[in-house]
Amino acid sequence: MKKDDMARILCNQVADERPESKFLTYEDVMSCLNVKKSMAYKVIARLNKELKAKGLITVSGRVSKKYFVERFYQ
Repeated sequence: MKKDDMARILCNQVADERPESKFLTYEDVMSCLNVKKSMAYKVIARLNKELKAKGLITVSGRVSKKYFVERFYQ
């Protein structure tokens, strides 16, 4: 199994733990990408900046689960 496949499975498990939430927190991003807290916040900030540029509303410190998976795993 490739490293990317393992990361995708891990991320899906993290996302499935809170199915009611449409957003990922820095902790979720840390687990999915295996990065430290500061990098997780940088990733969230970058993705939210991209979403704002598209005219969407974002939540500071959280990122859309759907958009995160789109950008990292497709």
